[in-house]
Amino acid sequence: MRTTPLLAALLLCTAQLPAAFAQEAVFVPVYHPQLETSRAAGPIQIDGELDDPGWQGLPRADNFAEHNPGNQVRPPVDTQALITYDDDHLYIAYICHDDPALVRAGLSERDNIWSDDYVITAIDTYADQTWAYEIACNPLGVQGDLLWSVNGGEDMSYNMVFASAGRVTDEGWQVELAIPWSSLRFPVGEEQVWRLDFWRNHPRAVRGQYSWAAYDLKESSWPSRWGTVRGIRGVEPGKGIELLPSQVFTQAGTRRGDGFDNGPVLGQASLGARANLSSSFTVEGTVNPDFSQVESDAAQIDVNTTLALFYPERRPFFQEGSDLFSTYFNAVYTRTINDPLFAAKVTGRPGSTSVAYLVARDEVSPFTLPFEDVSAFAVGGRSTTNILRVQQALGDGASVGVLATDRRIDGGGAGTLGGIDGRVRFTPSLQFEWQALASRTEEPDDPALTDGLEGLTFDRGKRTAVFDGETYDGLGVYSSLEYNDRLWDFDADYWSYSPTFRADNGFIPRNDRREATASASRVFRCEDSQLLEWVQPHVNAGRVWNMADARKDEWVWAGVGARVRQSQLYCQLSHMKSNELFGGIWFDGIDATEFELQAVPASALQGGLSLSHGHRIARRERVMGRESNATLWFDLRPADRLLAEVVWNWIQSVDDQTEAMLFKGYILRTRLGVQVSRELSLRLVLQYDDFDQTWEADPLVTYRLNPFSIFYVGSTRDYAPLDPEHDGVRDWRLTDRQYFMKLQYLFQIGSRGVRGGKGVPTFRPRSRIEQPIARALLHLRGRARGDALHCGRHVELDRGLRERAAGAQGDDQAFVAGGAAQRAGDPADQAAGIAQLARQLLVQQQAAGGVQRPGERVAAGEDQIAEIAQLRRQRVEPDAAVAHHDVRGEIAQGLVLGQGTAHLRRHRGQRRVHRAAGHDTPLVHARARIQGQRAAHGLAVAARGAVGPGQVELAEQQPLQRREARQEVVGLDAGRREAPPKAGRFRSFRSTVVLPVTLPV
Repeated sequence: MRTTPLLAALLLCTAQLPAAFAQEAVFVPVYHPQLETSRAAGPIQIDGELDDPGWQGLPRADNFAEHNPGNQVRPPVDTQALITYDDDHLYIAYICHDDPALVRAGLSERDNIWSDDYVITAIDTYADQTWAYEIACNPLGVQGDLLWSVNGGEDMSYNMVFASAGRVTDEGWQVELAIPWSSLRFPVGEEQVWRLDFWRNHPRAVRGQYSWAAYDLKESSWPSRWGTVRGIRGVEPGKGIELLPSQVFTQAGTRRGDGFDNGPVLGQASLGARANLSSSFTVEGTVNPDFSQVESDAAQIDVNTTLALFYPERRPFFQEGSDLFSTYFNAVYTRTINDPLFAAKVTGRPGSTSVAYLVARDEVSPFTLPFEDVSAFAVGGRSTTNILRVQQALGDGASVGVLATDRRIDGGGAGTLGGIDGRVRFTPSLQFEWQALASRTEEPDDPALTDGLEGLTFDRGKRTAVFDGETYDGLGVYSSLEYNDRLWDFDADYWSYSPTFRADNGFIPRNDRREATASASRVFRCEDSQLLEWVQPHVNAGRVWNMADARKDEWVWAGVGARVRQSQLYCQLSHMKSNELFGGIWFDGIDATEFELQAVPASALQGGLSLSHGHRIARRERVMGRESNATLWFDLRPADRLLAEVVWNWIQSVDDQTEAMLFKGYILRTRLGVQVSRELSLRLVLQYDDFDQTWEADPLVTYRLNPFSIFYVGSTRDYAPLDPEHDGVRDWRLTDRQYFMKLQYLFQIGSRGVRGGKGVPTFRPRSRIEQPIARALLHLRGRARGDALHCGRHVELDRGLRERAAGAQGDDQAFVAGGAAQRAGDPADQAAGIAQLARQLLVQQQAAGGVQRPGERVAAGEDQIAEIAQLRRQRVEPDAAVAHHDVRGEIAQGLVLGQGTAHLRRHRGQRRVHRAAGHDTPLVHARARIQGQRAAHGLAVAARGAVGPGQVELAEQQPLQRREARQEVVGLDAGRREAPPKAGRFRSFRSTVVLPVTLPV
């Protein structure tokens, strides 16, 4: 049969149609995907390679969907994730395809990866949508972690012990993670069924965000969008006891007159303990704890605020489990526990119930005294604090909880608070939140504590501000109706604080107020635009009355924000109109125009600018002023190991009537960092306060083996312009100085942890700077290894140790023989092989001249070899004895590693960058957290690169909005959304050394 040309063409087109159609329709986003995993078929070495037997034959999570900038479409790059487990660890791996030349990854400190390529595994182990782990890693294996909770969002202060390693490949990059079961909480059961999502950040000209689970944005709860992982069977959280001794050394000096008084060297020892009572409950306590910290709180400008300033909690003892105490009110603010003699807490999550109890005995008891327009501060003596929080998850994001706090002051005085709160979700997009609290305050009968408050009254003149033994009750109420989907966001809130409502263990800076606010926003996605990604107009309005129905404040904010497709550029323009009654004077015509710009023009540079100008109240002078504000910040990474962070905050106000300058000044803060390796870093903080005309310089050396195991040594130096000759000539003189060192050592007894070889990347000193430190740590190991000798379980000598020795000696027959014997099956031969390896390494180190006192070092090595020979004679299993010869094991057991300093100086006033309260506060910068509620400020968060995916979807939908806690804006020191410093004044620290055997990394 003849085929005409027309028929042939038709047949050809018909044949090609299915292929073309399949090519167009091949990607289908998967909502709520399912994955059935299985136990690892063999060992897994965490080294960034995925050729271990344990990874073979596992199903892969793929078909990732892009939800930013696209909407559930195919990403431009492919991603696969794997998950498996054994008796000791949960293992996770990612294969991220990309052009390796475009991969963004810097060698940085832990939790400073958020501008890099990175992956996050989000795990809701109880599948109740109330809280979840976020475990992150960049292409070089640098770690990050967060704890998400439905009340508090993402807690960037959270730390977890896990191992990670990453490498850039010809096809992109890949990472491996090993999470010990002791680091996770999950319900007891034969099989674990978890909500889980694999998530990838892909920052290029546009910040791409991809996840295994496609996101239905009508589901406002982030975990409700995730997938489900099954198949983890026969595991339980690690149990055991942790003992945490630590030692701090300080030497402080202060200028007195024309001289400088150098104080003595002081030491402080402390002891902490922690026990995992079950898979659900943990008890932790500390005696004489050192709650110092290594980096000062960023200064806040307080020149135009009459309210107390909020500083975030940075002490790990209080950070861990802090999400359990979180409520809509700031009813629990653990920095009110200032200088505890001891503290203890019990936390647990049995089933869908969360329980937390905290008790502390405090040497110094601070009081924040709230009034209608101002806050006052007082300091009392010793006190005892008890805090109890219980919350029950009801499913689908709903919950109900109770809170009780009590602080008893020695000699008289108490503050007690209790209440109930809850959340109801009517639809995936609509929910109602509420809380009611009642307080009873019994003032100390000691007016001297409130010196300066004489004559000040509250509650319509019924009460005096001074502590004169009065007793009164108060009430606080909150309710909120919220709607959130992909395009629309609505929020209506109501807050009420009676004149006598106080929270002695919380942060309530003012009372005697009722506030009603409403906000709305709409996202317009510009899918056909080459310039804009989206545009979002938003509006917010509110009114405040006192409890006598006097109108105190009213405002309207309106603005528009937009994201440009290139350079991750975000900009926002907004305007505010307001009237306010302050200090008995009615101010109308308050206004402000604000502009904000942020961008990531290159992988090595990101920055932002915020400008504000308008008429605002000069609160201390009680006049109207023309106020201008500016904030400039940038992060510069000129090389992978170098980072410079600069923040400049400036403010001025001119009297609107007289043109007199009311106030003017700025604060400049610079943080310079050098990351020598993943473990070793150098840091210098420089800060100039123009208001006080003071300089501060804080150098620090940190050696960090894991998030808790850190050795710190550094100093703080404060300078001021002085006139020592009294001739009118001022020069910069040192006014305060402190040297500090902290060493800390955590023994884990009877619990499973990440151990050398099997779950830990090999440790190799990477520079000439780090090598002598490692050798010194080896030498200082001393006799600390004695008690640990018989507790080990792992047999493999650290591969890095063998490679370094082999590299130094070439094909040395003794070394090769030692390595072969070490791997032999006979325990005695293994011990002999390890002894030979140890001897060989000592000879090499001595020959290299890297040991200051070779005689002592060789003697120490002979002691090690003698011990192993003794073990050989006793035919002790080598895996019960030899892990302390691992280089990391030597470091772990050789030095009481720790972190922290003895920054014991008090804050030198409150010279802090802080915007005025009420509507007078500018729009919240991305790094600022509105405390006490889940404020809808995600737009700016997304624009600044929100660290975790939990903020991203809200960020695409919500404007910068103003809510009750406007007076509680915190951290306006950088105007950016990044992992904040995990150190600051009043911080304590944990380190981890595993017994049995080695330190988790």
